[in-house]
Amino acid sequence: YGFETELVKFFPLYDWGGLFSSRRLRAQVNYTFTQSEISVGGNDTVLIPGFSTPQPAADYFVDGIALTGQSDHILNLQLSLEDEDSLSQQSLLVTYTSDRITNRSPIGDAPDIIEEGRIQLDFVWRQAFSLFGQEVQGTLEIRNILNEDFREFFGAPDGSSIDALSYDRGRSFSLGLSTTF
Repeated sequence: YGFETELVKFFPLYDWGGLFSSRRLRAQVNYTFTQSEISVGGNDTVLIPGFSTPQPAADYFVDGIALTGQSDHILNLQLSLEDEDSLSQQSLLVTYTSDRITNRSPIGDAPDIIEEGRIQLDFVWRQAFSLFGQEVQGTLEIRNILNEDFREFFGAPDGSSIDALSYDRGRSFSLGLSTTF
């Protein structure tokens, strides 16, 4: 079960004149809350590679644990400066995801692998312009501005953790040009 909500609000900037005479600020927020769980009964079975007969599901899954890949909380925020007369948009994008299970433990009672939640900040600039008489769209993207690392870990019952996979995602920069012939 869960819910999702979204709110979009535009703030005209026409009164500022000059560069802002055809611009507006777009604020958009989206939030999703989800609670999920596996229900494993005593008679449930699963097919496991290497076994010729179905195996008891309770040997592989814990009743009541969350589904894999499902964050309880996801928040997206977009703040954009937009031109209403031509394609010109500068956007800050903020994404928050809470921890989520990415892989079930291959060993009965061992803990599952959890991806650590994080905040990601991105900037995207889209701009239309004329190049040699041809309409062109340029794009600049700067991703992971906060330089958040990726981390998956095993959570121990005592609250400690052991890294399963960790790496520096780094920041990424890209420039793009596109046109239609």
